[in-house]
Parts: sequence; C-alpha cells; structure tokens
Amino acid sequence: MKSVSSITANGRIHFRRDLPGARVEWRYVFDHEGQPFAWPTRVSDPDVSFVLPAVRCGFSVLVERGTTKHPVWLDADSAGEHYGRDAAGRYSLAGELIRSKLARLVAQTERYRHLGLRPQQALEDQIGTALRDGERALEAASDRLEPRDARGVLLDLVDACDALELGYARSRPTNDRQAIGCDATMVNRARTDRGWDHLAALFGYVTVTFYTELAKTGSFEPTEGAYDFTPRDSLVDRATRSGLDVEGRPLLWLHPWVTPDWLASKDLDGLRSFLERRIPAMVGRYDGRFRCWEVTNEAHDWADVLHLSHEEMLDVTRFACDLARRSSPNVRLLINTTDPFGTYAASGARADGSLVDGEQWTPFTHLRELIQQQVDFDIAGVQIYRPYRDLTDTVGMLERIEALGKPVFITEIGVPSRADELSWFSGDAEARLVHRWDRQQQADWAENMFTVLMSRPSIAGIAWYDLVDRWSFLPGGGLLDRSWRPKPVYHRLERLLAKNGRIAVRSDSRGRGALETALEM
Repeated sequence: MKSVSSITANGRIHFRRDLPGARVEWRYVFDHEGQPFAWPTRVSDPDVSFVLPAVRCGFSVLVERGTTKHPVWLDADSAGEHYGRDAAGRYSLAGELIRSKLARLVAQTERYRHLGLRPQQALEDQIGTALRDGERALEAASDRLEPRDARGVLLDLVDACDALELGYARSRPTNDRQAIGCDATMVNRARTDRGWDHLAALFGYVTVTFYTELAKTGSFEPTEGAYDFTPRDSLVDRATRSGLDVEGRPLLWLHPWVTPDWLASKDLDGLRSFLERRIPAMVGRYDGRFRCWEVTNEAHDWADVLHLSHEEMLDVTRFACDLARRSSPNVRLLINTTDPFGTYAASGARADGSLVDGEQWTPFTHLRELIQQQVDFDIAGVQIYRPYRDLTDTVGMLERIEALGKPVFITEIGVPSRADELSWFSGDAEARLVHRWDRQQQADWAENMFTVLMSRPSIAGIAWYDLVDRWSFLPGGGLLDRSWRPKPVYHRLERLLAKNGRIAVRSDSRGRGALETALEM
C-alpha cells in the first residue's frame, strides 16, 4: 500500500488525501513516545505534508466513523518505527494508517496470546478477518485499492483492536481493590435524598470540589483568605454517614475558569504565600477524614494563568505537596492531569490561549519529570473525557503512565449523551466537529472503558464525572438525568459492578432484581 518516491530536496513528507472521512484539518505530529508537539503542517488539495523534524515522528489525523460510533484519532507511525529524516517522500495516508494499525493489532494479539489469552471463536474470527484484509490491502497497488475499500479495512482493524482489548480484559481478574466513585459536589442540590441514594448504591468513593471561584459549584474562596467550608462540610458529613471515602480536590488549579483576578495577578512569591495559608487550612481541617487530596490539577503547561516556567511549576508543586504532607501525614496526595494524549501540545498553547515558550509538557512528560525530581506525591491522576481513541491506543497511553511507577487513578471519566461540539486549531483555521452522542453510545462507551480499567492492577481507582445532567461538564454527561433518575449508563455500570462482585444486586419495589430491570431498558 505504501508508495514512496525518491527523497525530496527539502526533507518533506507528504500523505496523499485518499481516505474518505479523514478530517485532515484535525491533525498533529507526535514524537517516538507518542507525545504531540507543535510542528507546522500544510494541507493542499492532493496531500498533507510537513518538513520532517530532527526526532523520529508520526502523524495523527481524526477519522469519522458515521453517526453510531464516535470519531477516532488514528496514527501513521511507519508500523511503530516512526518516520526519520530518511522517510521524506510521498505516501498514501490510507495505506500508512492501515499499516500502522495492522502492526499494532498484530503485536497486541501476539502479546496477549503469550499472556494466556485464548480468544473465543467469534473474536478469533474477527481478528483473523481484519488481519487478512489489512495484509491484502498492503499487498495491493495503491491505485488498485478503492478509497471506500481502504476505509472499510481500516475501520475493521479499529473494531478488532477494541474487541481484542475487551476480550483480554474480560479474561483477567477484576482489580477488586480499586476505588470506584463519582463527584458528589452537586448532590446536595437534589430536593430529596434520591441523589444520595443512587450515589451510595453504586459507589464507595466520592470527590468534593474546592474550586477557588466558580459560580456553578459555589466559590470556595470568593475573596482571598475567606474560605466557604459550610457546603463542603455538609457534603463530607453526609458522605461519611453513607460509608463513602472522600477525596478533596483541588488544592491548586490555575485554569482561567476558576482563577480570580487577585490570584492571577500574583508572582511566584505571592503564589507560595497563598498556598502557605490555604493548604494547611484545607488539609488540616479534614485530617483523618479524607482518603486523598488532589494537590495540583492540570499544571502541565495547560491550566496556568501565571505562565510559570517548568522550574517554577516544579518548585510550586513540591512546596504544595510538602505543605499537604505536613498538614495530614497519612492522606494520599494526587497530581491530576487532563487530556492524557496531550493533543493540546500540538498547538503549543495553554488553556488561556497563551503560547508556551519552549518545549511543552504533556501529562506523561509532566508526571515523569515530577517523579524524576522526587516530588513527594503518591498517585498519578488521569482524566479521560471523550478521548476519541480506540481501546488499544487507550491501553497504550495507560501503560506509558503506569510504567512511571505510581498507582494511577482515573480521576474524571465521562462522555456526553447528546450532541457535543469540539473546536480545534490546526494552524489553518478553527475547525469544528459535532458528534451526536446518545444515551446508548454513552452507556456502551462507559461499559467498555470500565471493563478495561477494572482489569488493570495498576489502576487504583475510577471516578465518573458528573453525577447528574443538570449541571454536567459535558452535554448530558451525568449518570442521572435532570430529574435525578438513572440513565442507561447508570444501569450499565450497575450491572457491570454487580457482575464483578463490587456491589450487591438490589431489588426494585416489585421485588425484581435491579439488574433484570436494567436489562429491559
């Protein structure tokens, strides 16, 4: 499938635009560790191209799969070898995506067989068909493979990767030590105990937010030094009475959504003084009552309105962790990250639109540097919101972070249940994407992700975000609807948790099993 011309004079690589459904305006370059970085790319009618960088690299593009499945980022990485300076020339984008996904499926299948997986016949057949079709596509001359056929082969490979990961996860023991939970910040707004009842029936762990300034959740520190503990105390007291473990979050989050002007205007010394007052007051108040504190949130060159250098952010994070450790010696300390594939780094921009000067952290490189610099924290936090990835790529991302040696907590996880619009700045212009999620897609995604995550020994916990649609971060992202009634995603997780022995099977008012009822919805 790959057709390469002679090396061009300027060391440029070209990918022919021959894949229907490829949204080439959604694209980026990544390094040999899978980490995106800012690098100029160019789109023309015949192709997408860029000058090859000094490091070995790959190219990622978003591919649509129709209305019933979410779009998916797919990588061209020379079948895992990545493109070096000698790779300049012209390639089929469809062919390179097929070649790379085929290599990944082959490697993962062989690896899981070595680990003891004996696929059921249906899975064996699906993988075998995808592999054979992929190999035939690569043997065919590029001008003989119809674009429609290439698209079908590629998406069948994606489906086979998903099926393989689910098959392997289901063959493994469930990690029954995981904390399974949900954010509880909005639950007290229900007029009855219905919200708490649904929360406590499914989960054993809740998070309570302490956002400096955010009207939706109620500002914790509307003016400097004036802490509003009362609504948080109420949540913590109720969670404790319900037998739920509690995590507080975050001690520091410098996103423009939650950072008031008086905080955004501080210099490094002012920030340290702010933390020196704030952290002992917060952590000390709940000493012995909280299982965990999130120390920093999204501090990896994303949520940082102060525009700190890496050295300064490392210093602030170390300082914050040390303060928290002294304030509650037995509490677990978590560093939280967002966008775990680091796609924002392809633009070189922070959340406030400012550009990073120099190399930009991704969640992986940020956590790695904190560990290398021996910052004292216990848990690596990862948010997984609508990642638009297949499960094999998701597992690869998790394995990179797990290999850093810290337990990994999926601190926030969720997808919408109605139309969701995203924006992307590719260097040409702003690109927009709308995928019309529905409740069934949300439930399917949640079940698949939890199935994979619950099989992983290094995943210390999973927390859904949000509980209810009424104030959800994502459109229809709650487990409960606006009337506090369980949605299909709630019932699907209930069934999965009960099947794995994490919760007891409940009965409804007619004495029927809750799982039986859920299966009929």
